[in-house]
Parts: sequence; C-alpha cells; structure tokens
Amino acid sequence: MPLFVYHCQDCDRSSEVLRHSSEEGPVHCPHCDSTAMHREFATFSVGSSQPANAMPCGGGDPAACPGGACPFAN
Repeated sequence: MPLFVYHCQDCDRSSEVLRHSSEEGPVHCPHCDSTAMHREFATFSVGSSQPANAMPCGGGDPAACPGGACPFAN
C-alpha cells in the first residue's frame, strides 16, 4: 500500500497515511480526528551508495575526464 502525505486544514498539521490508492471515503486526521484532510505532493530524494572514487572519471578530477571537463564535478 502506498504512503500518502495529507495536510489537515483544522489543526494545520501534516501526516503520513498508509492508504490504498483506490480506497474511498474521508481520511481522518490522527491528531484532531477532523476529515478536512487534503493530499499533498510528497517529495523524495535519490542518492548513490557509490563512493566518489567509483565515478567513471575518478571522482570529479577534470584531468581524468575526456576533454578536460568532468560532468560529475560539483
């Protein structure tokens, strides 16, 4: 089941709710039991578990990249 983020207009708090996307009916706020909940857009981050020296050009060393410009350098 997907995890959605809802914001309560009555108590002005956000909550994560585990709810099937086809489930119908109101969502109750876990803080104040209101049904004035509106779904928000959730954000997420994707990271890499590779160390910097595992990058194809040596971890951001422009001299190691073809053409002298590293696309992975910060």
